[in-house]
Amino acid sequence: MLTLSAQSQEAISGPLIKGVSLEESSVHLQVDFSEPFVWEQIQFKSIQTFPNMLPTLPWTSHTLSFGQFEPGMADWFQYDYIMLGEYEVLTPHTIKATFLGWPEIVGQYDPEKGTLAFDGLEYRPMIKVPKFRVLVSSDLKQWSSVKPSNESAKEQIWSGATVIDLPLEATSKRYYRVERLD
Repeated sequence: MLTLSAQSQEAISGPLIKGVSLEESSVHLQVDFSEPFVWEQIQFKSIQTFPNMLPTLPWTSHTLSFGQFEPGMADWFQYDYIMLGEYEVLTPHTIKATFLGWPEIVGQYDPEKGTLAFDGLEYRPMIKVPKFRVLVSSDLKQWSSVKPSNESAKEQIWSGATVIDLPLEATSKRYYRVERLD
C-alpha cells in the first residue's frame, strides 16, 4: 500500500497542495499558487472567444488588467487593439473603469462563480504560475528536490489549481512539499 501526504493547510505559507492522485507511473499534485485576491495582480480573460482579424490565427479572448503596467491604469485588449483607461476599486469585489470615448463600466467579481462580469462578458481571473520547486521525503527529515515530468502550466485560474506530474517511485511513503522560488 502506498501512502501519500502533502503539507497541512494550517502550517503553510505559499503554494497549497489541493489534491494528490496516482496514475500507473506518475503522481499528480494539484497545486494552487494563488495569493489573496488583489485586482492589480490578476489578469482577467474572457470566457467567450472571438475570431482573430486574420482567419488563419486561432480565436482569441479579451483580456483586462488593472494597474499591472502602470498604477491606476486599466488595459483592455480586444481583438487586435488595446484600450487604455483609468480604474478605481469601489469595494473588494467591485471595480469602475473609464476608457477614452466610452461610458463608465462597473465590473463585479463573483467569488462563488469565480468570474468578473464586465461590459456584458464574463472573465476568468488568471495569475502567472511562479517559479517553484517540489520537495519529496520519505521520513519528513530528509528532503530532496524532484523534477516534474511535464512542462508545468504558465498560468492558472486564480484560486484554482495547476497539475504537476511527478515520477512515481517504488516506496511505501512519500511526502510532498511545494515551495515558491520568487
